[in-house]
Amino acid sequence: MAQDEKTLVSLLIGHRTSRVADMEREGVMPPFLVAKYARESAAREAADLSHLSLALTAALLHASFRDEEEDVRAAARRTLIIHGGPLGDAIYLSLTMDPDPEVRESAFDEALEVVDDARRSSLIRQAAEALVGDDVESVRSRALEFSNAAKWSNE
Repeated sequence: MAQDEKTLVSLLIGHRTSRVADMEREGVMPPFLVAKYARESAAREAADLSHLSLALTAALLHASFRDEEEDVRAAARRTLIIHGGPLGDAIYLSLTMDPDPEVRESAFDEALEVVDDARRSSLIRQAAEALVGDDVESVRSRALEFSNAAKWSNE
């Protein structure tokens, strides 16, 4: 694992690193936000990597469920979804099962970030099928819009 990945893993699991110390010293943001921003930016940086090591994948998975901040959890989920594979697809599908309607509705936005056209279409179809009967009107409406759009249909 490259040094950069080790730093990302350390940040994602909440370890204090020289990056956190530098951010605190610079005083660009309030001290209570430094650690949250460091974890969130680590998750976003991981999205730009061509490959995720096992340790980095584990740290992202940990952050996607266990981090106290929704912004960090969302950034970690987004990175796992973008990188794909069965884990990314499972994380994606879990969005449609979240108790928070905003998270369920965000499944469509997350799928639109996926570069591969076939995979993006598949994810959007899955979300539309899962959410077309949602009990929240805004989620159900968005699911219907996507399910009725020819671009995302199986036809």
